[in-house]
Amino acid sequence: VDVTIGRTAKNEPNITKQIRENILITMNQMQKMWPKADPEKMKPILDELNRDLIGYKLDTRLRQAHFMAQVRQEVGSSFSLREQVEYMGAAALKQIGYYRTHHKDADIDGYKKGKGPANGEVIANRMYDDNYRGEKYKLGNTSPGDGWKYLGRGLKQLTGKSNYQDLTNMYST
Repeated sequence: VDVTIGRTAKNEPNITKQIRENILITMNQMQKMWPKADPEKMKPILDELNRDLIGYKLDTRLRQAHFMAQVRQEVGSSFSLREQVEYMGAAALKQIGYYRTHHKDADIDGYKKGKGPANGEVIANRMYDDNYRGEKYKLGNTSPGDGWKYLGRGLKQLTGKSNYQDLTNMYST
């Protein structure tokens, strides 16, 4: 392995091709983190990450471990790329937005074991409504239905109209 590391104009490591190949994330690693997930569901994400590990700042095993731990926390053991609010119980709901001050609604709306999934649309619209969020926690969800429309998605479960727009702007330039 060539361990020569140069410096770029930004004073960041310029890792050689040989080193890049040694930091690729493998499907075997992904399957160890998400043994119940369908490999076909994970493959496009794995390919995207490996395409630009340096650009994503996933250029060391430590950084990859930190990133994957965060992803595991967000998408859960099922590798769900959409937030599963339908399975949030009352106790969890009472920690978020609207439900912090409306505990009875959390008890009514929350998931109850054996009763099937709760109404995710109602939950998302209530818990992500900016009218019930502190100023620094607002998400840009100001229209009816925004909570459901801008529900947590992706590896990091991005939520909120403003955050969706920021991400769109970042990737469209």
